[in-house]
Amino acid sequence: MKIAKLKNYKKPIRHNYKIHISADNGECYLESGVDVAGIQIKFNGPAEITPQLPEGWILQGNSNMILIFSLEGKIIKNQLLFTYEGVVKIKDVVACNKRGERFRETFNKRPLTWGTSNWDMSIEADKWENFKDKRKKGVVNKTSYNLPDYGLPKVEKTKIKKQKIRRRSTGGGY
Repeated sequence: MKIAKLKNYKKPIRHNYKIHISADNGECYLESGVDVAGIQIKFNGPAEITPQLPEGWILQGNSNMILIFSLEGKIIKNQLLFTYEGVVKIKDVVACNKRGERFRETFNKRPLTWGTSNWDMSIEADKWENFKDKRKKGVVNKTSYNLPDYGLPKVEKTKIKKQKIRRRSTGGGY
């Protein structure tokens, strides 16, 4: 059965409001004129990530995706989301309001530039060695998170035992 034929199916709403996520110089920002209730960021690059969220907000992630949300129904607008050491190259962003309605998302894919924010030009520029890169750096081999204690119930990890599937043979021949 096709989804369009289901009785109570409502096509997802996508608002024309735009939000923008930028990750540069070791900081990831949300720029928005509307209330944002949840964000998903897919990224490449190993980084050590530290949340910078307001009270009541939670950041969780793995090696290539970050979820940012509030269990208390709180909203954010213009906000520093997290700081990082290493590399965060954003691949995709999804953001929504309290009703789960998605916004139009934009994000930066910034190449290395020779802007004044990244380079210290206050010294004599007659030698290549005198250029100092001010971007935050760090050798990070694996993505990790410096998360606070959110006070959530702890869940014990258990291994799921794989069961062998026995196949019965009827035997027989040709």
